[in-house]
Amino acid sequence: MSAVSKCSVMRIPRRRGGFTIIELLVVIAILAVLFSAVIAILSGARTKSRDARRETDIKTIQNALELYLTNARVYPATGGGGVCLGATDGSDTVSPALIAAEAIGRVPKDPQHDCGGNLHYHYTATDPSTYILRFYVETASTGRDPSQPVTVGP
Repeated sequence: MSAVSKCSVMRIPRRRGGFTIIELLVVIAILAVLFSAVIAILSGARTKSRDARRETDIKTIQNALELYLTNARVYPATGGGGVCLGATDGSDTVSPALIAAEAIGRVPKDPQHDCGGNLHYHYTATDPSTYILRFYVETASTGRDPSQPVTVGP
């Protein structure tokens, strides 16, 4: 072979195994989009779960109030105003009354209990024979408006 023919033959460099930086960045971007979608779905599921728990808690409190009424012949008094059930500042006189009457073992609190905001169970005895329980939901998925309190009574 002559010297000219050796130079005219070009070698094609072989690609080494592995991924290029562009390929890795594309995969990372795809994973980030999928991860954010999963987080959004799980977040929605959590709020729906808390709303379902609120509905169950209110039914439990209503049952306890009915047991209290059966024994005491009146609903627990609130001293003229309403109370945040589960308040730790001593303003909740209803929860201790329900527990003392053995109508319930523990009065449930809102999953995101906040007596200063909307996320709590609010009880008002309008007179000895009736009451109002109010609570808020976080999502409209339950058919309720999150900006308006849900009001239930006997």
